[in-house]
Amino acid sequence: MVLDKIARLLSQTIGLDPDIASPNQIARSAETRRVKCKLPDLESYWARLQTSATEL
Repeated sequence: MVLDKIARLLSQTIGLDPDIASPNQIARSAETRRVKCKLPDLESYWARLQTSATEL
């Protein structure tokens, strides 16, 4: 699932503790950023996260 990948990436890169940030919080944040980036789906946002240092 894309949200699991996003959560793992955030944990590895910025030290986000998955015990503090709930899956719902991560999902809402990812969806908010996806919309602001004008991307069609979370898979596209996942690709953006992997290639954009500024997005992290």
